[in-house]
Amino acid sequence: MDLETFRKLAGDRRVIPVTRKLLADGDTPVALYRKLAAERPGTFLLESAENGRTAYTWSRYSFVGVRSAATLTERDGQAHWLGTPPVGVPAEGDPLAALRATVEALHTPRDLAHDLGLPPFTGGMVGYLGYDIVRRLEKIGPGERDGSDPTSVPELTMLLTSDLAVLDHWDGTVLLIANAINHNDLDTGVDEAYADAGVQVVVVDRVGDQQDLALIHI
Repeated sequence: MDLETFRKLAGDRRVIPVTRKLLADGDTPVALYRKLAAERPGTFLLESAENGRTAYTWSRYSFVGVRSAATLTERDGQAHWLGTPPVGVPAEGDPLAALRATVEALHTPRDLAHDLGLPPFTGGMVGYLGYDIVRRLEKIGPGERDGSDPTSVPELTMLLTSDLAVLDHWDGTVLLIANAINHNDLDTGVDEAYADAGVQVVVVDRVGDQQDLALIHI
């Protein structure tokens, strides 16, 4: 995708995927995760196994989260960001409301992924909602939380996933995706987002050094 096309798409979108495709027919999802994510914080593997007639089989895609721009979590009942969140999203207050506002601010229409021939998931908020988050949705009374309890976990933790690799089990390829995020939602941020995504997608070099992967499309 050239800069001019990117600028046109950025007219009504704050997040645009920049991609590169590799041949990876010899890699398993776990092996790909180890190569690209190396078990760093803010990474993940979303597997695609599904229950078939006789045993668990692969669905089409496996998703490897390679990098997260920031993390939304909860601290003392308030929304709390780790890292630098995009401009315009809540930095405090109800964590569930902050999550909803972040998704709305960075939402990209599904037609973009379809038009570009991309998989159904190209990035976004990935994480968990804790059991006690229901108290923010239903009137069931306050819960008993002890911050000193080592088993206590935040009500939610969501990674703002910016870079990921998508393993396509149908054709043996891996699609590297660097999401260009216009963090300040200004015209000046468009070119910066494009340049940053271009740098991030070069994570392909870490994979390209492996003998079993080859660049087949940019």
